Amino acid sequence: PSDSKIGYFDKLRQAGIRIYGLAPESGIGAPIEEFMSNKKEIVNHIDGFFCWGEKQKEGLSRNYNNAENIYMTGNPRFDLLHPRFRAGYHEQAEKLKKQYGSFVLVNTNFGIGNPFDQEYIKERLNQEEGLHNVDRRKFIHDQRTFYLFLESILYLSSNLNDLDIIVRPHPSENHEMYSQACAQYD
Repeated sequence: PSDSKIGYFDKLRQAGIRIYGLAPESGIGAPIEEFMSNKKEIVNHIDGFFCWGEKQKEGLSRNYNNAENIYMTGNPRFDLLHPRFRAGYHEQAEKLKKQYGSFVLVNTNFGIGNPFDQEYIKERLNQEEGLHNVDRRKFIHDQRTFYLFLESILYLSSNLNDLDIIVRPHPSENHEMYSQACAQYD
């Protein structure tokens, strides 16, 4: 949920729908100001907010009329790593093991350094301010890290003969970059 969706959420609430927010993408690593940059008013237009931890709760509480409706819940992605939830993926995991044998899975998330839509990132880099501007330092850091990841993938591919390596780029990334870099490997 963000301030840009206030009108939409207000219509939903007028229709009797209760709205709760969860921001799974920006809860860790980002400064609280970045997390809050698009959540200055939205918290007063929804029924509650589930946040990662104390910093996010504190940031949201600054602007929220009903701070008691902000709940520190962590993130469901972390919950799924708990052993008791792994059984839910057991069947799928067994199919993958049968299909691929032993493998190394490399998940990437370089939507800024290796963007699917390069023009969009270029536009955002040229903006001085605004909801979707991209900090040049973050762009440079993300791009450098992307190339280091790519180098690591190629190193592993050359040195782990007994294991397959599966690269799973984030949907916001340019997947073609991986295909080109790894073209010599199956």
